[in-house]
Parts: sequence; C-alpha cells; structure tokens
Amino acid sequence: MPAEIEMKLVGPPKVLSAVSRLPLLRPLAFGKAHRTKLASVYFDTPDGKLRRHGVGLRVRSVGRKRLQTIKSEGDGAGNVFAREEWEEEIGSDRPDLALAKGTPLRPLLTRKTKASLGPVFETVVERNEIPLRFGASEIELAIDRGWFRSGRRRRRIGEIELELKQGELADLAKLAGSLAEALPVWLEVRSKAERGYALDSGDWQGAVHAGDIELDPDGNAAQAFRTIAFSCLHHLAANRDAVCRGSPEGVHQLRIGARRLRAAMSAFKDMTGGPEAEAIKGELKWITEQLAPARDFQVLLDDVLLPLREAYPDEPGVPLLISDIEGRRREGLKTARATLNSERYRKAILQIALWLAAGQWSRSDDPLLRSWRERPIKDHAREVLHHRAKKIVKKGKRLQELDRAQRHKLRIAVKKLRYSTEFFASLFAGSKAAKTRKSFETTLRALQTTLGNLNDIAVHQQLASELAGTKQQTRERPQEAYAMGLVIGREQKRAHACMAAAGKAVRKFSDAAPFWR
Repeated sequence: MPAEIEMKLVGPPKVLSAVSRLPLLRPLAFGKAHRTKLASVYFDTPDGKLRRHGVGLRVRSVGRKRLQTIKSEGDGAGNVFAREEWEEEIGSDRPDLALAKGTPLRPLLTRKTKASLGPVFETVVERNEIPLRFGASEIELAIDRGWFRSGRRRRRIGEIELELKQGELADLAKLAGSLAEALPVWLEVRSKAERGYALDSGDWQGAVHAGDIELDPDGNAAQAFRTIAFSCLHHLAANRDAVCRGSPEGVHQLRIGARRLRAAMSAFKDMTGGPEAEAIKGELKWITEQLAPARDFQVLLDDVLLPLREAYPDEPGVPLLISDIEGRRREGLKTARATLNSERYRKAILQIALWLAAGQWSRSDDPLLRSWRERPIKDHAREVLHHRAKKIVKKGKRLQELDRAQRHKLRIAVKKLRYSTEFFASLFAGSKAAKTRKSFETTLRALQTTLGNLNDIAVHQQLASELAGTKQQTRERPQEAYAMGLVIGREQKRAHACMAAAGKAVRKFSDAAPFWR
C-alpha cells in the first residue's frame, strides 16, 4: 500500500530562514539541495463529497510537469505521520480520473460527481529541498514558504516537512526532536488539505471535533494504539488556534482531546506504561487544568446564570453576578491563550508526537511488551470493553451511597468506556453489531449526561460558595450574594432530579447488551 510518511513543523519566516544554516544539518546533507516553485490545485464537488469521505485530489504544477495526487486524508485526524497516496504524471491541469482505479477515489466517482468536480483552493509555495542521511535513514527536509488561496481569501504557509524516504520512523522522530530543540518550531497536525478546506469555508480558526477512527480488524494492538492516539492528538492540537481566538467550543474540544488521549493510554496501559507515559499524562493533566477556569465559568454562565436572569428578570444581583463571572471567564481565556503559546505547551505536544512515533513502548525488546504490541486488536478491544463495562455496573449499584468524589470517579469510568466504544467501533462493524452498538452507546450517553449534570451542579455550587467569599465581602456585595444564594438553591433542587435520573440510567445500562461479543 503506498504511503507518505512525514512530519510537519511550522514557524515564522525568520525561523524558517535559519533552518538551512543549522550546524546540526551540515554533516547530514548529501546530494544536491534544490529549489522549486509548486502550484497545487485541490479539487472537490461543491458539497465537499471527497472531503467528507476522507479523500484528497490535487493537481500540482512543477515547471511544465503536472502531477496528480490522490490521498487518503481520513478526516485529517488519522496518523500524524503517515497518509496513503497515489501519484501519477498527467498531461493537463484537470484531473485524469481514469487513474483513480485502485484508490479510495474510485468508489466515489459517480457520473454526477465527475461532472461537478472543480477547483476549491490552491497552494503556491517555494520549496527548498535538502536530502539528509540521519541514523540508518534517508530523509528529505523541505522548507515551504507561500500561500493558501481560495477566492479572495489568503493565508500564509511557512513550514518544514520531514519526509521519510527510506529507513525508520524512529530516525524521523529523532531528527524532528533535534530541530525542535534548535528552533522554536511547532508541530502541525493538520494536512495542507485540511487547512485549505478550512480557509475555503471561512472557518480557519474554528473548533475541531473528534474524527471517526478506522482500525484494521486484522491488525495488532501497537498499530491500533498509534492510530487512536494520533487521532486524539490531532483533536487536541488542532484546536489551538480556536482557543487563542477565544472560542469557548475550542476550549471544550481541546480539553476533550486531551482526555481522550489519556483514555487511550489507559486502554493500552500494559503496553504503554512507564516513565515516559507518566510524564506525558502529567503534561496532559496540566493542559486540561490550565483551561479549566475558561470552561467552568462558561458553563456556569450558559447553563445557570443566563437561565437565572430569565427566571428573575427584576433581581438586580443577577446582572452583577453575570458581569463578575464574565470577567472571570475572560481571565480564564487569557490563561488558556498564555498556556497554548507557552514553551512548555510547544514542547509537550512535540513530546507526545515523538513518543507515539518511537517511544520506548514501541521499541522495547522485552518479550512481555512485544507480546502486548503483537496482540490481535480485536481480542484486546473485547477485554477492555468488558472490563470497563463491568466496573461501571459494579459501582453503579451503589450510586445512592457514593459521595461526590466517588460519583466523580464513576463519571470518569463512564467517559473512559464511552471513548473506548468510539476507539474500537470500526472493529465491530457488522449490521447486527452496529445496531447493538448504537443502542449501547445511546444508553451509555444517557448515563454520562446524568452523571455530568451532577458533577456540574457540584462545581457550580463550589464556585458560588467561593465567590461569596467572607462575611465582610457578602456585606459589601449583598445583591450579588443573594444571587449566589439563588444559584445554590436552584442547583440543590436540580440535584435531586438528576440523582433520580442517574439511578434510572444505571439500571438501564446494567441491562444493555454488549456489542463486542
């Protein structure tokens, strides 16, 4: 199966200009460096059929030569390093669809699709290519400077591509790590196609949601973990621009991406555990904690205070409280932006990607670790799903006895199972299994929602109590204090109904048929 294995790093023009002069590259260079101008036009239907099915189609001009490339892009959320591609020289600026045979494009080419294919966006870059020998591998380093263009919209391209021409992924990862130590460059998880489509839609900095994950049912645990974890990393890192723009949904999605990645590591803990994994989990926890105030205050505003204003339109303390919380939310967003622009975050995202590519978990000769890596993924998935479902049923039977911390642990267990069903869904894709899975997921989602509501209530009550402050502050802000009291009272009343709903959801989940048998 043809594949392009590469890693992208981005940086400002000044940084990119320094790449070719780096002392660490001089002894690695072999052959001749050369500079070319590349103009690439990406094609799709007006309703984005190719994009929806994870297929990219472009025609690239290199001097007088025309190269057609078909890529299996997935949803942009697959392996950050590897994408399947089929490239052929053609004779015109229009795609030659006869060459789609044997590619993911071919099944999509109905008569209507062929007739409606047209250019969507283009990239124009000046590329400086430097062939390198690093370790036991041959790697092409390409420095791209140029533009995305879609209609009147334009966006700068400034990136380093490291493409593995021959050799080991571990060498590619090590070289990328060396570059990131020498220069302030950032990992770019989005393909050019993904960024071009975002420009075309006018939503360059929009929130990015989790994509579907396709696993090879005949594959092993190591292959599956990489696919799952890279998808989670994409979900996390692709939302940086949205958060820096101040998008509440971007904050939410980035935190979900971090939690999903931790859940994936937990699902494969026998294979991936160790000091490297613990360090990465620590960084993921730090990221979610830094973004927590922006998210918590946003939820408090949307779910509690704005409805409270509608219920008590004449209560003067409510607008004062809303103004206070909006200010705290803005401060939370400032913290979030500072976090995502920090050196620690830059290094953390690179550290995660390099660990997924070539961490000790993937290279160890320990017989036990090797057996975990080679284990059939279907066997592993069944065990994980069974264990996590059993744990929830056991804890759920004692729901009424659980305190807040214990209910939170149950909620985390439910989230882990929910993410695991998403991770492994493609392994159980038969019509009967799909129907059972849909019913199972509906029941699980209902349980997660009720437990999430209970957790939100507890968080809101805690925030309201903290905001009330000391008795002196309460006397100085009596109207706000009264509004906070309304919040606590309404949340306490809502808690009783949520607890009853959670009990019902637990009982229904206990009777749900597993889809993985």
